[in-house]
Amino acid sequence: MTPRSTLPLLVLAAHLCACTTITHTSNGTPIRIDALPHLQKGHTTTAEVLELLGPPQQIVRSRDGDLFLYQYETVDGMQMRFVEPILTRTPFFDYRQSFRKRDTLAVMFDKQGLVDTYGYAQDTPR
Repeated sequence: MTPRSTLPLLVLAAHLCACTTITHTSNGTPIRIDALPHLQKGHTTTAEVLELLGPPQQIVRSRDGDLFLYQYETVDGMQMRFVEPILTRTPFFDYRQSFRKRDTLAVMFDKQGLVDTYGYAQDTPR
């Protein structure tokens, strides 16, 4: 290529505007995994669970006992966008990607308000 034939490409490249955005959001409070060994079937009360873990995001009531649901979610995202900035300001390339991770703890209580069982699933990095 001659210098004259590359000039239009250089002009075009100089006029392009690229924008990259990286985001991190979280929802809820991280679940204290150090509190899990204290959740003992038939011994740990509702009040003790609230003291250890704080208020749950959701409470499900039933005749057989309550269910406390704790969740912590993170979303990491990236967006790359190329826009013609001078004449039309039209985006001609837009790429987005996100990674959602969630930790969930479900604590089930019996009719007397004592821990019956619990389940924990960890997806976020520690």
